[in-house]
Amino acid sequence: MLSALLTLILAVAAHANEPLGSSEQFKIDQVHRSLDNVAKDLERIESADRDDAAALARRGAQRNLDQARDRLDQFLSRNRELVSHPDVMAASTRLDQLADAIGRADAASSSPTAPASGERRAAPAAARKHSATGNSESPSQTAPAADAALSRRQKFELQQIDTSLNNAESSLDAYHDADREDAAALALRGAKRDQAESAERLEAFVAANPAVADSKEVATVRGRITEVASAIGSAEAKAGAARADAATTAATATEDAQAILDLQQAHSDMIASIHGRSVVYYDNPGAVDEALAAIEAAEASAEAIRPTLLEFGQKYGSQGAAIEEALDAAGAEASSTNSRVAYNAMALLGFLDKLRGTRAVSAETVADNVAGRLADIDDYSAKVQQERLEEAAEMIRTGQSIDPNNPRLNRLRSQVDQLAQAKRDEQMARIASATWPGHMSGFDGPGSTDQLSSSVQQYLADDRDWGQSEKRPQDVLAVSVTGPWQVAAKDMFGRPIQWRLPVTVAITDDELRPEGVAQAFELSMVAKEGAPNEAPKSPPWDGFWVGDNYYLRMGELP
Repeated sequence: MLSALLTLILAVAAHANEPLGSSEQFKIDQVHRSLDNVAKDLERIESADRDDAAALARRGAQRNLDQARDRLDQFLSRNRELVSHPDVMAASTRLDQLADAIGRADAASSSPTAPASGERRAAPAAARKHSATGNSESPSQTAPAADAALSRRQKFELQQIDTSLNNAESSLDAYHDADREDAAALALRGAKRDQAESAERLEAFVAANPAVADSKEVATVRGRITEVASAIGSAEAKAGAARADAATTAATATEDAQAILDLQQAHSDMIASIHGRSVVYYDNPGAVDEALAAIEAAEASAEAIRPTLLEFGQKYGSQGAAIEEALDAAGAEASSTNSRVAYNAMALLGFLDKLRGTRAVSAETVADNVAGRLADIDDYSAKVQQERLEEAAEMIRTGQSIDPNNPRLNRLRSQVDQLAQAKRDEQMARIASATWPGHMSGFDGPGSTDQLSSSVQQYLADDRDWGQSEKRPQDVLAVSVTGPWQVAAKDMFGRPIQWRLPVTVAITDDELRPEGVAQAFELSMVAKEGAPNEAPKSPPWDGFWVGDNYYLRMGELP
């Protein structure tokens, strides 16, 4: 509690010598206007020629005093730090003085020694007026050369104009306190109507009563009309400026919202392609190349998105609900709803966030795939081993372009190189030790090994996947018959209806020939089908079955 009191004292001291703001000044002026009415009522009490008129004036004075006190209390409840401001203290002092004056008037009216109604004492000088600008000293006014006495009817008519001005001031109070634009506009229209009515009525009064046109009372009312008109003009100017500012703000917010919608539409494919996980979808070099291209394209989109999104976030926030609320408050009206704009902004933010980790997680996928290739390398033939290791090396190179800092890829690169060399050495050793089997001994036909091998060699030389292959044309170097005729197919009763002949075929191609290496395939040449127990054991061939294969020196061939 002591801390709160100290804070209040410091706030009061800080505001003591500062001029009041326009809104605060207006409210203090309203207090003084209520006190002006009290002073007028006190004058009416002194000048009343009948007791009922004096009583009416006393009630008016008390009512206006209560209004002034309420206005001052409301002001202080909202502006506690201004309690010691000179203008506020002046209003408070004046209120106390007029309250004392009302008390004295009440006491005088009830005293048995009070003067007769026709002998009332002169009214005391009214408390000084408070100017519309809020200065504690009223500006000097030059009194009329001669004041004409107003009749009761004339005073009543001026009171009616004062009432209209009071209504205008109340409407201005409502305008300043309004928390909605429509309520403020309604209050301001009411103030203008009452001020205009007061001005018209005063001009009509002066035209009908030229003898009192220069009286103090008329001058006071005219001054109030001018002050209220000035206050209305100031309020209208501020409202116009506020509307212009709101229009500018709305136009800017609309442009910003549309920019988000346009960004999302322009980069929707990229946004959909990045999901915070790896973009390497297959275990092959092409998939890694595609991943790198996708990441680079997404990063190009991110560079285009980031500046606009950063500025947007600084203005409207980075959470969906806050963005929508800020756009609504600013009056944004883009081609879609503000909720949609907020959704798209969050999608763009999510895209940037997910993209940050995409390189690292994709490089990890490459490392996992390469490690898997090393683990099962022995499940493949020698030729396929080299192919898979070469692909692994290519995948590593691209993976390091995705994430140069991935430690696993650095280690795997060395392992792949070492394993590839080891497998090459093993292969060369196997090639050096491999031999050509030659024809089997004791082949008992039908047919001779030379005739059968020659027909196989010609058949393969003419085959579209061997000698006539477009991708890898092969030279059939030698054929050996390595086993007797064997059953290839039987009918439902177990009777042979097709036969096959085991052979070994040696081929070479443009890749193997420079190394002096041939590749040997173990095949089963399949003869045509025939009747049960009558199927031929001879060409023409109907196809072949492929078995194992190995490499050997071409010098080993016959």
